Amino acid sequence: MIYSVLILFLVSAFGASDSKNAFDKSYPRDNTFCTIKGKTLELMIRGGSKTTEPGERGYGELLFYRAPKKVPRLLPLRDFTSETFRLFLGVSPGCSKSHGYRLGNSFAVLLRKENRPFPDKLTLQLFDLHTLTPQKLVDTDYLADKALPHPEGFAFRQVSEVGAAVAKVMIEGESYVHQQKGFPRWYVYSATGVRLLSDLSYEKFPWKKLFKDKDEFLALAGWSPSELRFEKDVLHLAVSHKLRRQCFLLTEKIRPLTSSDTWKCQPM
Repeated sequence: MIYSVLILFLVSAFGASDSKNAFDKSYPRDNTFCTIKGKTLELMIRGGSKTTEPGERGYGELLFYRAPKKVPRLLPLRDFTSETFRLFLGVSPGCSKSHGYRLGNSFAVLLRKENRPFPDKLTLQLFDLHTLTPQKLVDTDYLADKALPHPEGFAFRQVSEVGAAVAKVMIEGESYVHQQKGFPRWYVYSATGVRLLSDLSYEKFPWKKLFKDKDEFLALAGWSPSELRFEKDVLHLAVSHKLRRQCFLLTEKIRPLTSSDTWKCQPM
């Protein structure tokens, strides 16, 4: 940790001209190659310590990029001492082993910023589509865990900080095992901003089979077409192996369950 802070002090003190020094004194975490308009760009994550804990594997506080036939250059980050990143791993049309997508006149390489004990936050490192020069690092507060291509840019899944608490609940006089889970939502990220996608949120919903169709899903989840948002944040799942039945309930927030709650049940 002390060695890492020393490297970051040198980088912040001497600026981009000290990229080679910072690169030589850091250690590889991960890298990806991205193809932009026929040219290849490498994005590298490096850290100041030689070894990492198992839970920190792939995370690093230094981001470097290398254009074709050029030396690695350090990307300027805002807070060298506290932010660590890893690649947003996955299959995409733009990068070798991470998500990378075109956004207007920019190319976005997706990163995940460490946010423990909660899921990582979505971060974008933008590059100019024509010159491959780095643009800004874009922070978001979205806790994203999946991404896929979209005609406007890319789509990503926002997960919740809600924990899966296990308890017992009484439904129609019978005991059920109950879990509460966050409501995952899918958004599109485009050059003009972020928009919630109701159709994709339904199609990719992990418990889609609980609903008769998309209309029932939208109605029970409190979809507001005018505000483009869901009013319900928490999904409650209840199972009775004795009765071979499963029930679910959507609520606006985490709260104690009451006898007046209306569960929707069906055979398992």
